[in-house]
Amino acid sequence: ESYWFDIKPTDKEKTTTVLTLQLSDDGIIKGSIQYLYAGYKAVSQRKKIYKFSSVEEFIGDFKNKNQDLNISDFKIENLDDISKPLIFKLDVEFGDGIYGGDHFLFNPFITDQWQRNPFKSAERLYPVDFGAPLEEIMILTLDYPAGYEVDGLPNKVGLSLPQGGGRFIFDIQNSMNKLSVNNSLLIAKPVFTSQEYHYLKEIFNNVLAVQQTELVFKKKK
Repeated sequence: ESYWFDIKPTDKEKTTTVLTLQLSDDGIIKGSIQYLYAGYKAVSQRKKIYKFSSVEEFIGDFKNKNQDLNISDFKIENLDDISKPLIFKLDVEFGDGIYGGDHFLFNPFITDQWQRNPFKSAERLYPVDFGAPLEEIMILTLDYPAGYEVDGLPNKVGLSLPQGGGRFIFDIQNSMNKLSVNNSLLIAKPVFTSQEYHYLKEIFNNVLAVQQTELVFKKKK
């Protein structure tokens, strides 16, 4: 007898990005970025690396694709140990002095922005299949000089999909010349019905709107 057998995902496609940065008086930002890939995301990232003839060639390609970042050091951990998350560690410098003057704009979403909403249609007649649950976390801390202040903060965001389907959280704090941003998107199940489509579309609209956030820094008078 033949029958259909559903192969269900056993893990998530998870990315955690941690940015620890410092703004200097000359308008240059320096610090570190760590990418942690787990679950199915670690699989896809390892496949990307193995397509190159060497790890050094992959790192060179990564630097060419991220020319806005001056990467002084790049380390890859757990490449061959599939029982552990894949980790990229970067020492970076960027800005070229543009983050200075009497006032300037700063977008905390330096890497891995969603460029568009994947859900454009007004209606959906068939299910949405992500393949596996999705989770993206971004944590940023930015120390900035005492002579500057942040002119207002965007509103916090907290949204949930019906029936535990996922959530989107954006939280930002500013205290003692330290800016802290926590951003988390969770799509908790791989398949959504056509009736749930509008909720997905709306949550991604909010993700894109938040990632276009421009913070205004200005010198204290």
